[in-house]
Amino acid sequence: MSMRRAVQITLGLGRTVGGGEYTALVCAQVLKETGYILALITKRLFNPDIYYKSFGVKAPFDEIAIFKYPKLPKIAKLYHYLFYPLATPNIKAKLYFNTSADSHPFVFPLYALTNQVPIVYYVTAVPLTPPWYIKDHQESNNSHYTFLFRFLAKNYWKKLNTLFLACSKYVANIVEDATGIKPYILYTPVDIRNYLWKKEKKDDYAVVMGRLVPSKKYEDAILACKEAGKRLIMLLATQDQDYHKKIMELIRKLNMGEHVKILLNQPIDVRAEILKRAKIFIQCRTEAGAKAVREAMAAGCIPIVPREGGQSEYVPQEYTYTSFGELVEKIMFADKASVHEREYMVEQAKQYDTEVFKRRLKDYLISNGLA
Repeated sequence: MSMRRAVQITLGLGRTVGGGEYTALVCAQVLKETGYILALITKRLFNPDIYYKSFGVKAPFDEIAIFKYPKLPKIAKLYHYLFYPLATPNIKAKLYFNTSADSHPFVFPLYALTNQVPIVYYVTAVPLTPPWYIKDHQESNNSHYTFLFRFLAKNYWKKLNTLFLACSKYVANIVEDATGIKPYILYTPVDIRNYLWKKEKKDDYAVVMGRLVPSKKYEDAILACKEAGKRLIMLLATQDQDYHKKIMELIRKLNMGEHVKILLNQPIDVRAEILKRAKIFIQCRTEAGAKAVREAMAAGCIPIVPREGGQSEYVPQEYTYTSFGELVEKIMFADKASVHEREYMVEQAKQYDTEVFKRRLKDYLISNGLA
C-alpha cells in the first residue's frame, strides 16, 4: 500500500547518538504530523529509548525495514553505490525522504525510479562519498574516475524526481557543484528550551561536546586549553574506544587530569546544565551545520569554531580561527566576553529552534505538493 505512506531513509540510527540522529527524528515527526504512515529504512534495529534519553524525542515509525549492502565481485567494489537501489527494500510510497544523503544518496527503492516518486534528499553532513567526491580509494586523485562517477550520478538523478535540502550554505555549494541542482537551505534543529540561558552564573571552564571519534579533533581542544590555562569539560557520546584511550593517554601525558573532565553519554538535562555554566564552547572540526555549537550558543556560551564550514555562518567572525595559535588566542579573547555578547548568542540560536525548523520543513513540503 503506497497511499499516504512515506519512507524515511536514515541508516545511522542505532549506531550513534548525535546531531544527525536528532535531526532525523525531528524530520520523522514532521512527516507523521503531515499525515503520512511512516516507514524507516535503516541498517539495524535500534532501541528508541536511547534517543529518548538523549533528546527527549520519540521515534514515530510505523514500520522498519533493513538495508543490506549488495554482495558484489571485487571488480565492482568502487561502483557499488550505483547498485544500492537493487539492494534497498522496495517499499511503495508517495514520498521518500533521505537524511543519509551525505554518504548514501543512492539508497532508494526501484519503485521510486520506475514510478517517478519524489525523493527529498536532506544533506546534513559534509558529503564524503561519490558522487560528491571520492574518499579512501586509490583512485581518489584520478580525475577520470571522478568525472565518470559524476556523469553516471547525474544521469541517475535525471531519471529521478528529486529535491535537495542542505543544512548550510557550505554544504549547498558542494551539492550544487556535484549535481547541478541548487538546494534549499534548511539549518538543522536545536531544542532551545532545554539549553536556554537565563543569566546563570558562568564558571571558568570551556566545553567540547559530540561523538567520540577521531575526526572531531578533541586533541586540539585539550592542547589549546592547556596553553590558555582553561579547564575543560568533555561531553562525549561513546563510539570509538581506541580513540577514547588515546584521549585519556594524552590527558595523562600533559598532566591535565585535574583540568580535563570527561563525561560520557550524559542525558540532555545534564548537558544543558553544564553548558549554562560554561563560558566557552570549542569546536575543532569543519562541520556541515554543527548542532552542538548552536546548543552552546543557546546556553550563553561563546563559541570558538573553525572559519571554514557551516558553523561559521552563524558564529561572529571574531570568534572563528584558522590555526592552532589563533584557537588559543580566541579562547583567551572569549574569556572576556560581556553579558551582552552572551545574550546576543542566545538570540542568534533561537532562530534554529526545533519548532521553527518544523514549521519551515512543513512549509517546504506543502509548497512542493508533498503534504
